[in-house]
Amino acid sequence: MRQCSTSPLTTDAAAVLQERIDQLQDQVFRHSIDLANRDKALRVQQHDQGHKDELLKRLDTMLETAKADKEALQAAHDALLAQRDTLKRRLDLTRGSDEHDLLKHQIQVLRTDKLQLLQDLARVVLERNVAIDDVARGRRKIDHIRRILATVVMEVCRPTYSMLAWI
Repeated sequence: MRQCSTSPLTTDAAAVLQERIDQLQDQVFRHSIDLANRDKALRVQQHDQGHKDELLKRLDTMLETAKADKEALQAAHDALLAQRDTLKRRLDLTRGSDEHDLLKHQIQVLRTDKLQLLQDLARVVLERNVAIDDVARGRRKIDHIRRILATVVMEVCRPTYSMLAWI
């Protein structure tokens, strides 16, 4: 059998090649980590955008509902005002005591109904304001997440001195 003798030059070249292989493997590993981080950041951003879109759709729905409720309450209020005016005219025409008491009672009922409608309108306006506040809070949260995400992406994309040394 023949033995191979290794010269110091071959050993040095093998060590240099092994070191270069290790550096390239480290570089590939870091690049794969960077790619995974970017992918994760993209998925987070897409999720946040979907959440924002969902919040905006809910707000639009709530606003449409509030508008419809307001219109219905306004129509009922107008009808009550018309009834009140009619009852006042009847009261003026008929000064009979029994009819007068009955009309007073009807006016009182109409006033109660009007107050109830006004309370309902106030509730609808309050719900609308709460929905608007929720959307504003959601937008602020999304903007904050975007700023954090931009910072993370900038940090991940910035080359480090150790990476420059390998190049």
